[in-house]
Amino acid sequence: MIHRRLLIALPTLLLVSIFLFLYTPRQLHTLHGASNSTEEFVFRPQVKIAFITSYFKPDNAERSSEIDICLASLVANPFVSQVHVLVEAKDQPLPLFAIKHPKTKVALVHSRPIMGDFIQYSCDHLMDHRVLFANSDIFYDSTLEYFMKISDQVFDSTFYAISRWWYDDGGHTMFGDDLSPDRPKGMTPHPYPRYGSYDTFAFQPRAICKDKSKLEIIVANLNYTLGVLGAENRLLYEIKRQYPEMRLENPFKAVKSIHMHSVLSRSAGWENRVNLDGKTVEILDY
Repeated sequence: MIHRRLLIALPTLLLVSIFLFLYTPRQLHTLHGASNSTEEFVFRPQVKIAFITSYFKPDNAERSSEIDICLASLVANPFVSQVHVLVEAKDQPLPLFAIKHPKTKVALVHSRPIMGDFIQYSCDHLMDHRVLFANSDIFYDSTLEYFMKISDQVFDSTFYAISRWWYDDGGHTMFGDDLSPDRPKGMTPHPYPRYGSYDTFAFQPRAICKDKSKLEIIVANLNYTLGVLGAENRLLYEIKRQYPEMRLENPFKAVKSIHMHSVLSRSAGWENRVNLDGKTVEILDY
């Protein structure tokens, strides 16, 4: 089954890999020689980025290939130091490329991870990292370097929620009136509130984890799985409620958080938004 999925995914994976990192070595060589001022927006080689995602094995082979492609891109991304994968026992093992890679850290969970799990895991294991987390069908190009250029002062005082870019291979997409076989190939931005989604979140754990009582409240109120429409607004609400001084930013123009979902396969009721009773925050200034 794994070999079959990889055969299906190989052409897309190859193209994605070439596109993502064709110019990265030259960029790294140039930027490593830059000034390392505490305030300048420059490359900071000492920064460690940890990425947390989940992993599952869809019944649809093509959809499963998309999940594997996204995981492969995280492992290959030179700006990610560690990839932490939350996975249920039934979805083990991970693909061999992930198991064998030293970046990969596997954490077994009893059920599908919810938003609070990602926050708690960050606080338990990644206090000295800059943490990003997203669903399993998200990947990035070299614009992820953005988070290695921000000063500690700025990053630690900001919670980032990033709108998606949509990756389309020219086939169908599943969102409302956009369902069309003649969509252009490539990547296009879909800033919030289109589809009501922020797909990637980034923060410094030490900024929100040290106060245990506040952390407990945040985690307890985030019992939504990633991808549930409106849940990301509740996340922003809880962060802002406990830390009103924290800035909220959506740098989608600077960081391409790319959603890969070209396969016509989706869980029932995916378009339903959760009822948050006014406990919601949006980032509309970008």
